[in-house]
Amino acid sequence: MQTMRWELAGCAALAVGMLGGTPTGISSPISSPPSSQQPEPQAAGRHAVLVELFTSEGCSSCPPADDLLRKIDGKHTSGGLQIVGVSEHVSYWDHGGWKDPFDSDEITTRQTQYAKRFHLDSPYTPQMVISGNVQFVGSDAKAFLQAIGDVPAEQAATVKIVSTKIEGKSLVVDLSIAGEFPRHGADLFTVVAQDETTRDVTAGENKGRTLVNAAVARTYQKAATVHAAGNTTVRISLPGDLKTTPDSRRHLIVWAQEPDLGPVLGVDTIAF
Repeated sequence: MQTMRWELAGCAALAVGMLGGTPTGISSPISSPPSSQQPEPQAAGRHAVLVELFTSEGCSSCPPADDLLRKIDGKHTSGGLQIVGVSEHVSYWDHGGWKDPFDSDEITTRQTQYAKRFHLDSPYTPQMVISGNVQFVGSDAKAFLQAIGDVPAEQAATVKIVSTKIEGKSLVVDLSIAGEFPRHGADLFTVVAQDETTRDVTAGENKGRTLVNAAVARTYQKAATVHAAGNTTVRISLPGDLKTTPDSRRHLIVWAQEPDLGPVLGVDTIAF
């Protein structure tokens, strides 16, 4: 496994610049965030873009990337695209002396598949993937601005979360899917994400640091394969330690993606 450690200081400073305005010399395609901190469903006719961050609490290069995701998650591009971020914690850093409580072997497998698709020698952290189309070092704000600016305002498909209902330890989700789909279909993925986590790390590379992460994936699953527009219902198992009370801070992310982790066709998110 690779770890990208270069350009972190400069990129972290660039990310800080994004919070207060456009970084020097860069035309920012990012607009102000919504007033609400929790994700909202897409408005009619509005599209969104999926931003995945592969990270780990055991990786000392990851906190600047975690900070960048926190700053961009939920914002909108100048073209009206809602940025749907998700923090995906991999498991291969657990050997460094700190067990990441949010890691997932399934997410590690997802990143490994991306590494093959992007012709990388191996997975690495932090890594950011935009709409399944482009990848770069996850703390590189300049690369993010370039990549997000290249995403078309109109996406191939629209995935809309119509309703959610908790039944025991499961979340039942009704979806409406519209638009054009490839003849070989598209995979429907779901993530139940915790809006924010704060953790004091007592061992490993981040020993002594308090790490704050946004949109942390607590579940990840391939829920179905769809071949055409229409309505569908999926059931998602909820982790036992995830609160399901009305004041809980968690949200659902659903996206359609071409097979073999190809381009993301459409994505939606909603608090539940």
